[in-house]
Amino acid sequence: MARPIRLDAILAKVETTYGVDAQPQPASDGVRVSERVWSSLSIEYAFPGRRDDAASGALIPLGPVGRKGRIVNLSVAWEARGAGASYSETVKPEASALFRACGHSETLESGRYVYAPADTGHESCTIYAYAGGMLFKIVGCRGSVTWPVDAGAVGIIRFEMQGLLLDDPVPASLPAVTYQAQLPPVAAGMVLQVGGWTPEKVISAEFASGVELQRIDDATAADGVREFAVTLINPSYRIQTYAADLAVYDPYAQSRAGSAVTITQTLGTQTNNKIVLSTPQAYLETAGHTDQNSFAAWDLQFQVRDYTITFE
Repeated sequence: MARPIRLDAILAKVETTYGVDAQPQPASDGVRVSERVWSSLSIEYAFPGRRDDAASGALIPLGPVGRKGRIVNLSVAWEARGAGASYSETVKPEASALFRACGHSETLESGRYVYAPADTGHESCTIYAYAGGMLFKIVGCRGSVTWPVDAGAVGIIRFEMQGLLLDDPVPASLPAVTYQAQLPPVAAGMVLQVGGWTPEKVISAEFASGVELQRIDDATAADGVREFAVTLINPSYRIQTYAADLAVYDPYAQSRAGSAVTITQTLGTQTNNKIVLSTPQAYLETAGHTDQNSFAAWDLQFQVRDYTITFE
């Protein structure tokens, strides 16, 4: 029997203890994906157990033994949107667990949820991935965030996650998952501010949190891998826009000066369905030249030293 891959879902819940199944529930922990889970999930071994150099008595090496460290790589493309209701301790953004597992602190401030890069106290999450008629239980998940924006498109935030496969996948029917009902805003009428410049004719933009993970191997761990740990956060921001008059904005002078600017990007206009990226320290590194429908366009690359993602 062929298995349709559109019958899929992601559940995500923050772990109390790293690598211990947090048991996310369909009624409370659903994260609505916008790409198929089946083709976004891959499994590999940290220690494939190959014996290529062992004497085999032939030119063909011996077969593997003792495969350990089963790792899952999973790209979660989430329909970025607010809760559609006043934020509180019990009403959070749908992807709260993923933000927290990607090196962010989570703070409720004056009815808004603020996510900011954290130096310590990094959390992790358990992900239940339903794909191809099976359930994959993935623990100890951590990752990195990218927020691409394309003119007129539905807002998407992507989480590139790594974790450990708890057990072999098992046959499972897709449960009835509860999602937040708010519709996602689209990238139209988006507010973008770069220092004192308000770009017009923005083609695309992309923020990347730049979280780097290090796999911590441990011979005393049950499967040879202890955890994925956050070792570096190196965020960046990129804008592709039609070139403006230099009297309005001069990226060459700004890049040469090496001074910091504030970048603010706001997707959505309605309260409880608005997402704001703020980078108070952004440094323009390069102003590349691109061809956009035979018009001059800039590819502006910024180094970011601090940021927040706020759900208002």
